[in-house]
Amino acid sequence: MCRDSTLLAVLGLLAMGCAHEPLTPAGARVAVTPSASASTAPRRPGCRRLGTIVGVSASACGSGWKSKHILLASALDDLRNKAAAIGADYVEEHTPEFGWSGEFHGTSTSSAAVQGIAYRCGAASTDP
Repeated sequence: MCRDSTLLAVLGLLAMGCAHEPLTPAGARVAVTPSASASTAPRRPGCRRLGTIVGVSASACGSGWKSKHILLASALDDLRNKAAAIGADYVEEHTPEFGWSGEFHGTSTSSAAVQGIAYRCGAASTDP
């Protein structure tokens, strides 16, 4: 009985390591759009540039356990959470990049990264 409980506890901890950080309520309020061009001017007028941020996601459970779409969604959640943490409410995202791992016959996507430019476009965007 104790052995079964220990096994379940270990499996539970492993599963927690496979989960990504969820989108926070503040991160959910950050709008994300694809970058319009290589220009540094924001697509939305009246926004103040706060800086460049990078959202990342990696599969802690092995490269075959998460699909490319799940890794990308997790990286976008990370990007939005980081943007909210610096006071941004809008991000222009750049093309995502994916990392690969495995041998020649077993190669799969193991990580995703999304770079973006964070802006404050609300009423606070006019602050110095």
